[in-house]
Amino acid sequence: MQIKSAAVDAFIARPDARARAVLLYGPDLGLVRERADRLAATVVPDLKDPFRIAELTPAALKGGAA
Repeated sequence: MQIKSAAVDAFIARPDARARAVLLYGPDLGLVRERADRLAATVVPDLKDPFRIAELTPAALKGGAA
């Protein structure tokens, strides 16, 4: 599913239970990070818990390990 930019905040407030993954992107990295943190907080209560949160960095993805 694709969420239009005008509906992103509403989706973050009440994420669709059918969504298994969400890709957030855009030219404003601060806004992307803010929205990602808000969305993650709807699933994981502690965003600093290393057993429940993993950040995929470009460097990690570039390695190509499957």
